[in-house]
Amino acid sequence: MKDPRVAKSRLIVRTHEPWKMRLLVVAVLISILVVAWFIFDYGRQHAGYDSAEFDTARDDWQREQQKLEDRIAELRAEVARLEIAGEVSKHAAQLVRDELAQNQQDSQAMREELAFYRGIVSPKQGRNGLYIHTVKLSPGEQEREYLYNLTVIHKQGLKKRHRRITGTLELKLEGTRNGKPVTLPLSSLQPGRKLPITLSFKYFNRVKGRLVLPDGFEPQHVVVSIKPKRKKVNGDTKRQAWRVKQATKQG
Repeated sequence: MKDPRVAKSRLIVRTHEPWKMRLLVVAVLISILVVAWFIFDYGRQHAGYDSAEFDTARDDWQREQQKLEDRIAELRAEVARLEIAGEVSKHAAQLVRDELAQNQQDSQAMREELAFYRGIVSPKQGRNGLYIHTVKLSPGEQEREYLYNLTVIHKQGLKKRHRRITGTLELKLEGTRNGKPVTLPLSSLQPGRKLPITLSFKYFNRVKGRLVLPDGFEPQHVVVSIKPKRKKVNGDTKRQAWRVKQATKQG
């Protein structure tokens, strides 16, 4: 029979440490992953793939792409600049054309003004007397309303002493109504105007007024007459086609 004390002395007590087992498992897994990465990288290099070359190529491509985007931005800015310059050029050209047209009008007006004053003092421009120099028509503010502007001159030649003269001005329109010819005096075209129109001046006089055409009347000619009070002085009658000068646009 065995001695119980001997059996008790052979009992071994071991401490259980599970974290060491876990650490061992983690170390094995890391070793497996490292080996797998080396195997994968070795296969890529031998298969013609290099991560460093790929990164370099990618960086080069990104730089080229950035250059293209910068160039596109520059071209867009250039297009915008050219468009603005084109608009400015068009505007400048239009200003030049407008100024040229205005200068031509001013030149024509100066020539007419010079002829006007020459006509007053020059004995070569017909006999002395009263003359209708210009008859101008322009649109009014209302429908079938027109404005007239007449200039009457007194030719006295190169006399040392110029005298004031008095005369009577008449205006009438020739045209058709309902297909029939008709002549309308100023009394039926400008209600409220004091008639006859009496002028008294030394060199020239301008007469302005308003005409309102009756419905159905189509004007064809305007006839203006000036009759001096003194019998020895010549008068004048001017008959011209109905021409209305359109207002000049400002801009």
